[in-house]
Amino acid sequence: MTGYAELTKIETQLLVALSRDFLTECLYRELDKKKQPNYGRNKMIEPLLLGIVLGLIPVTLAGLFYAAYVQYKRGNQLEIE
Repeated sequence: MTGYAELTKIETQLLVALSRDFLTECLYRELDKKKQPNYGRNKMIEPLLLGIVLGLIPVTLAGLFYAAYVQYKRGNQLEIE
């Protein structure tokens, strides 16, 4: 793109109009976001839930394997084959 000094009047007007439209749209988006009651809180829910789920899976599996191991070591107390 050429320097600003070499822009024609029409190119300058077009550049200003595009910049104004872009900035206006960005401003309206930010205002719409801030109108939402949970603005800023939604970003933390999914990582928190992911951490809870990923933390519960190994603990649950470890508990199940431990319970199975304890039953295996206890053996057949009723002597039913």
